[in-house]
Amino acid sequence: MATTLFKDFQFEAAHHLPNVPEGHKCGRLHGHSFMVRIEVTGEVDAHTGWVMDFAELKARLQADLAAP
Repeated sequence: MATTLFKDFQFEAAHHLPNVPEGHKCGRLHGHSFMVRIEVTGEVDAHTGWVMDFAELKARLQADLAAP
């Protein structure tokens, strides 16, 4: 039987837009808050009892977020 698991991640990011008119609010460094939900669906492994190791899920998301 397929099972779906999910993990929510929250992170903050900051940036500025360099080519906007002087005084534009986005020309200054400012931040945003993000929430990402990752869902994985698969069969439960008979040996571990897991669909996926949460540590692996977190590592994959962090690698994707760090990619340019």
